[in-house]
Amino acid sequence: MSKEDTSAEMALADDGKMTPINEKDWDPEVEKRLVRKLDILLVPFTSLMLLLAFIDRVNLANATVLQPNTPDSFNNSLGLVGNQFNWATAIFAAGMFVLDIPSNFMVKKFSARVWLSRIMVTWGIVVVAEAFVTNFTGIMVARFFLGVAEAGLLPGVVFYFSFWYLPEERAGRLAIFYSMQPFGGGWSGLLAIAIDHMNGVAGLKSWQWLFILEGIPAIILGVVAYFALLEFPHSPSTYLTEEERQIAIRRMPPAAPKSTDETFDWVAFRRDATNPLTYFFFFAYFFAAMPAASGTTFIPTVIRGLGYTSSVQINLLSIPFNWFAFLGAIINGLHSDFTRERYWHIVFPLSIATFSSLITGIGSLRPNDIPTVVRFLFATFTAAEAWSFPVIWAYRANSVAGSTSSALGSAVVLLGNALAYFVGPFLFPSWDAPNYTPGLWTWFASNCMALIMITAVSFEIRRQKLEVEKPLGVLWRTAPSAPPSKV
Repeated sequence: MSKEDTSAEMALADDGKMTPINEKDWDPEVEKRLVRKLDILLVPFTSLMLLLAFIDRVNLANATVLQPNTPDSFNNSLGLVGNQFNWATAIFAAGMFVLDIPSNFMVKKFSARVWLSRIMVTWGIVVVAEAFVTNFTGIMVARFFLGVAEAGLLPGVVFYFSFWYLPEERAGRLAIFYSMQPFGGGWSGLLAIAIDHMNGVAGLKSWQWLFILEGIPAIILGVVAYFALLEFPHSPSTYLTEEERQIAIRRMPPAAPKSTDETFDWVAFRRDATNPLTYFFFFAYFFAAMPAASGTTFIPTVIRGLGYTSSVQINLLSIPFNWFAFLGAIINGLHSDFTRERYWHIVFPLSIATFSSLITGIGSLRPNDIPTVVRFLFATFTAAEAWSFPVIWAYRANSVAGSTSSALGSAVVLLGNALAYFVGPFLFPSWDAPNYTPGLWTWFASNCMALIMITAVSFEIRRQKLEVEKPLGVLWRTAPSAPPSKV
């Protein structure tokens, strides 16, 4: 047994005494008050962090449509040619891929308050520095270190929520958190349009102002986060009463991570590193995320290929794509928690995205036979795959036990996200314009593979007899004597 395994019937309270985990001797109204406080203290703040992170992540795409076809454009200012822009976009993900897993263990070691604050401040500094690069080498270095700085934000918040929220409470809250990505995508284009009017102010070009004005808020919020975020249930807090804090500790299931666990347990690490479920989740998320990762940067390019040419048109027409993902992710995540079901809440949106990407691919082959508005609508509907992302996070978080497994589990799933962001930018090279047929058919193939892999996840969970989801029942694993090969 791992050192992190605990009795399924007992939990360690703050006073060091073992108390029955299933014996709810606390006031349910106080527990409800605690959850409401957590919803106020954790969800909005972490969501704002992701909103700023996503705006900073995709501002490279917005920069390219500012001052188009002029010497002041981003590409002309840096002298980018061929697929150099694609490399500048992709290299960001390489930094994330390298440090996502180590960063997640730092959340446990230093606390979310310290580590998430560090992430924000350093990525904000790098984004501001991007404004002063002068060539391809400079933007490559800056984007790589942006990925290094931001590594661990997404898996770190998933891990962080696992300390505070019950398994059946996570998907909806993670969906609200995740929804800030498409929400930011919907508004970042409008922000770019406004900043385009600043071209020449103080001798700076509009793309430079874009990086400066979008990097500074991250630095400010990072400083605020250091003083505002909760740490762990076992940590002293000025925001929670002592009764609320004890309930926060005792209400969590035995499999939940705890700040009293070892930061890194080799037994749990080796067990999970050799568990096929770890890799099924990784590939499921990689294939699901790849269309979204490329769409994040290249949906303006796809829209341009439909015949829309002005930067205002392109940025405005990018909004429905992002808002479709934003609203659907929240509704799907909340409904997943309400029904206490995960698998079908992943399969349903992926099926919508698969069919939509099929129609979009056919439209790229026969652009004159399918009206432009129909092609645009189905391109928008491909964003449905994003509805599944927070449910996949919750699905994975519910299938692991202890801090090491929780940290590794959420990080490996989101390594799939980093890999998707590395591969995605190369799906739409400039020489495939205007229809981008290979990239759009890759979307279809990727969604099909995501459906296959998430089904493999479901079968493997059943094979290992893990009680990850039980509609209208307990969602977490409760077997106290599961062998080491089981997660």
